[in-house]
Amino acid sequence: MSIDLCKQRYSTPYPYVYVECVYGNFNLALYHLNKKLIATNSPEGIRGGGLLKYCLLLIRGYRPADIGTICQMEKYMCSRFFIDYADIQEQEHKLTSYLYSHFNDDDQIVYKYLLQLRLIVHRSTVCLMTHERKLTLDLITNIATYYYYKLYTEGQWAYEHAGPNLVVPNSVSIDVIYHDDYPQECTCPSSSKWKSIYTPQQTVKFYDD
Repeated sequence: MSIDLCKQRYSTPYPYVYVECVYGNFNLALYHLNKKLIATNSPEGIRGGGLLKYCLLLIRGYRPADIGTICQMEKYMCSRFFIDYADIQEQEHKLTSYLYSHFNDDDQIVYKYLLQLRLIVHRSTVCLMTHERKLTLDLITNIATYYYYKLYTEGQWAYEHAGPNLVVPNSVSIDVIYHDDYPQECTCPSSSKWKSIYTPQQTVKFYDD
């Protein structure tokens, strides 16, 4: 959806807002926007599949408009992303560029975003060979690990004041679709629900060199 504030399109003395909706149904698109719902027509036709934007919307509190089709949509997103960015170097460049341009040095949000992205890629990528998929997952994990330790570099300071065992407040919620029998799988039957999982708190030990 785009908004044009130009006053020259029609001969009227009053300012107006010209809205163009490419979703197909303006009222439905506006409803999705107001209710913070995610609905995408043909993600396989979007460069990158809309995968990175989809994960960004999830951590901002948006939810799929149609829970019954979200698994297939995620597969289309991942497939198109890996078609457009087939090489691991291209994937790294695209991901790091996206992090740089969409987050205002908020390392905790970046870390949460990377956990969300890894979850989607892990469960919905069907177009890659096993070793290619592992390379991508390792890439996301390595970047997330960098931000994890960047977030908690103050742990060394805490070690000097709190002793060798420091509990890192690392509870981060990320959104998943799960089925009662397969909590880590994206099966999308009629009984699927939209839930959150949490990374547990971790006890980190710091040692003197």
